[in-house]
Amino acid sequence: MPEIVDPFDEEAIVSCAYELRVGSEAFVSGDGTNKEILKDGQTIAIPPGQVALIMTKETVKVPSDAIGFLSIKFMVKVRGLINVSGFHVDPGFTGKLIFSMYNAGVQTIHLSEGSRLFMLWFCTLNGPNDDHYNGQHKGQLHLPDNAVTNLAARMPSPFTVEKDMDALRNEVRAKLNDLGTEVRAELHKLSTDLRGEVDKLGNRVAIYNTLAVTVMASLVLRTCSLAPTGSSGDRSPTPTPVMFSPAPITPNQLLIAPPRTPVQTPGLATPTPAPNTPLVTSPARANGTPSLPQRDP
Repeated sequence: MPEIVDPFDEEAIVSCAYELRVGSEAFVSGDGTNKEILKDGQTIAIPPGQVALIMTKETVKVPSDAIGFLSIKFMVKVRGLINVSGFHVDPGFTGKLIFSMYNAGVQTIHLSEGSRLFMLWFCTLNGPNDDHYNGQHKGQLHLPDNAVTNLAARMPSPFTVEKDMDALRNEVRAKLNDLGTEVRAELHKLSTDLRGEVDKLGNRVAIYNTLAVTVMASLVLRTCSLAPTGSSGDRSPTPTPVMFSPAPITPNQLLIAPPRTPVQTPGLATPTPAPNTPLVTSPARANGTPSLPQRDP
């Protein structure tokens, strides 16, 4: 094992796994974040919904006849930290390992430099493998720039969406409060202006009423001053009112009936009264009022 893990610590072997430590280089996704260099005991914070790149403190050299398997401890898994990087180390790999982890929890997770967090198992093959690893991560000792660049922006997640929604909700609420304040101020100003106009109109009406009363009083006083006044020494004759009544109507005038105009009905012959037909007058009523003349049937 000393030739596989450097620096080697025998106490780091637990339950057939070698526990690797958090190294000095780390990066957390987000706006305006940079790669962090951790000193002894310093911590790195991983907010909910963000991804962290953490390099191990140890350098690993996998033999050509073995393969490594990776995982993280349960104490951070239960808090929502998920390993989203590779789960194995190819035969022939040499360098420090980089763990990419996503915080799916609801709280920020803090990891301190030097803490034993990662687990590495080795499994021997039935023979040497000639296809050794020769990828871009072979011999890496620092976080690569392209990996940091790919995570430079804030990662979208349900937590960031909820945070953005809360910020938007607060912004809308603040704007509504400001708008309500402005509306109330405008309504108060409008009410004040309207009340002032109503008061002015009331004053004008009062002035017009006063003028009308004054004019009417002047007319009454002028009329009274022009009326004749009586005295014991000089009394003007008082005109006597003249009453007009219609001439009386005699009973004979009531007995004269107006001539009748025959009504022409289409299709029927109009009867012609016989000449010299005498008028028959009904007897006088009990109260002495003559009735209208009637003809013989």
